Amino acid sequence: PNPPQPVATTSLGDEINPAVEWPWVIFQSRSTLNPSAPWQLRAVNMLTSFSELLSISTQDQLVPDIQGGRVVWQDWRDVGPGEIYFKNLDTAEVRRITTNSFGQYHPAIYGNWIVWQDNRNGQDDLYGFDFIRNREVRITATTNNETRVFLDGPWAICEDDSLGALTANAQLLHLPSLRSVPLTRSLTAKARPALAGT
Repeated sequence: PNPPQPVATTSLGDEINPAVEWPWVIFQSRSTLNPSAPWQLRAVNMLTSFSELLSISTQDQLVPDIQGGRVVWQDWRDVGPGEIYFKNLDTAEVRRITTNSFGQYHPAIYGNWIVWQDNRNGQDDLYGFDFIRNREVRITATTNNETRVFLDGPWAICEDDSLGALTANAQLLHLPSLRSVPLTRSLTAKARPALAGT
């Protein structure tokens, strides 16, 4: 087997929150010489060793996700606590997805969907952007918090706190129909659900 390869080799930088889809690794990076500097996203191609900042900003860029050479992240460059941004690594297109002054967090991308948690309604709901319809879609409309979404194909899975603030359960959503079903219903805490295939 091949030995591990370093993605970042400088001792002058902190690197956290990687998102990986071969050959790309996307991660938050900032200089250790200036701990108050904003987190910026760096893209590294492990085949070519090409490395670049994703979209230069004077504000934090956080929690990237990547699929099909397309990256999404939470970006603080606009009014409010974070907007969702998108970049196509093949075309270099950068696009602001949300324009809401409330908070948008933890985006995920798969196929024609970007989905994120959004607190514009007083609690965390899931919102999405459908590239086919080229518009934003509200995915959940409950009094509960739906957070930490993960996508695979037409499916999303998230944490749901309908049984109480410290008892997250997993909820499965079908994005084309916006129908959902609870996967777990117990008073123990679960965290960071994920999907793969079936």
